[in-house]
Amino acid sequence: MRQESYSWKFHAILMALGFVPIGCLCFALFGWMSLQLSTRVVVLPAIGLALIVGLRYPTLGWLALQGLVVGMLATVVYDLVRLAFVLSGAWNDFIPVIGQLALGDPQASPFWGYLWRYLGDGGAMGVTFVLLPWRGLRAGFIFGTLICGCLLATLLLAPAAQQILFPFSPITAGAALIGHLIYGGFLGWYLPAWMAVPQLEDPYWRVVYRPLLHR
Repeated sequence: MRQESYSWKFHAILMALGFVPIGCLCFALFGWMSLQLSTRVVVLPAIGLALIVGLRYPTLGWLALQGLVVGMLATVVYDLVRLAFVLSGAWNDFIPVIGQLALGDPQASPFWGYLWRYLGDGGAMGVTFVLLPWRGLRAGFIFGTLICGCLLATLLLAPAAQQILFPFSPITAGAALIGHLIYGGFLGWYLPAWMAVPQLEDPYWRVVYRPLLHR
């Protein structure tokens, strides 16, 4: 693969875009903007911008694509555990509701909710993780724990979050934490084998990534 240099600004933009889908869902749960509206005016333009940056800088785009794929794989592993809780009746399957909110259609197929989960949540956050300067299981566990902390805080603080997603309880909180640790741990464990070291123009990012050059 051809390596080219690019400014850290494009790196930071693409890293931030990874949190756009989950951020829009959070905004919807707080009642600040409907998910149907933010999907059209925020999420879709963000996807377009990510594609433009990735195509303009193939090294950066390839790195982001790796994060997207591994993030989706990590979500599959997470869902194997989540499914056990759903089948036991301890945790309701709230994922289809996300698609219904995004389309503004209470009868929307569960496919759309799972598409959002795998591409918009798990995949996009994998993009953010792969563009961070930290690697390994510990970094993955911290990343997963921070995401879970934001989820639990949203459940407790957003007025309708527990009605839309799932009720907060020791069982659901524990299951969510386990799932996010699995997600983050998978990212931290798997991504080094895929890692392509970027060549950045800005000296700050050269310093940040210098340890990766000697792995």
